[in-house]
Amino acid sequence: INAIGADVVALEEIENPVAAGAGQDRDGALKALVDALNAHAGEQVWAHVPSPAAVPADEDVIRVAFIYRRATIEPVGESKILDDPAFTGLARQPLAQEFAPVVCAPRTGKNFVVVANHFKSKGSVPQGMEEGNKDTGDGQGNSNAIRVAQARALAAFAEQFAGTPTLLVGDFNSYSKEDPLKALTDAGWVPRVGGLGRVLRVRRPLRLPGPRLLQRCGPPPGARSRLVGPQRPGVRGLRVLPRELQRAPGVRGGQPLPLLGPQS
Repeated sequence: INAIGADVVALEEIENPVAAGAGQDRDGALKALVDALNAHAGEQVWAHVPSPAAVPADEDVIRVAFIYRRATIEPVGESKILDDPAFTGLARQPLAQEFAPVVCAPRTGKNFVVVANHFKSKGSVPQGMEEGNKDTGDGQGNSNAIRVAQARALAAFAEQFAGTPTLLVGDFNSYSKEDPLKALTDAGWVPRVGGLGRVLRVRRPLRLPGPRLLQRCGPPPGARSRLVGPQRPGVRGLRVLPRELQRAPGVRGGQPLPLLGPQS
């Protein structure tokens, strides 16, 4: 994580000590990671985004989370968890956080929102939910209907950030032509594919690695110009297929790009 040079990192799986029965601090494992990263760096580089006051009553033993570089990024307000039946008992609830770049005059920065996701996997079908979720042999695997419902719930949740550049990152357990990502496309998001096994890097003050990256840039349209290209990290948890979803007037969409850079 220190080596990839990211300013904001969305973690797709980290222990939830409360749900795991391993402690009373929901952020305990997250704090331990930050402490280890800072010890490795030799200075206080990283901070974690604290859990919000309201958390779901029913959570998995692992969850999503954010860490960020203190010198370049700061969270704005409290994080928000999407506590929706589409995720309860099935996958990790999405986590949203608004961030602001740390800048010095005369430079200016623009706030942005990141939503970390980890949809239901393809490996199994929950008991009692067989209808629409058994592997039909079409390549989408098990639990496809569950992931579609999660995509639709995520799209509805993300509407509250429509006035701010928003990134949906994480493991959607779906490829671009599969139904869950099509549900996001139907909601107005445009997919862009950057290449297998790579991480999107974003020029400071916004530098975001993530398994799959989906972006909607409302005002201001210049947010997309901060996408400069992919990078492969040496961390399994960040092994990725990046995608960018962007919703904005006049934005090109759909074609594969070897790099994601400024719109021409």
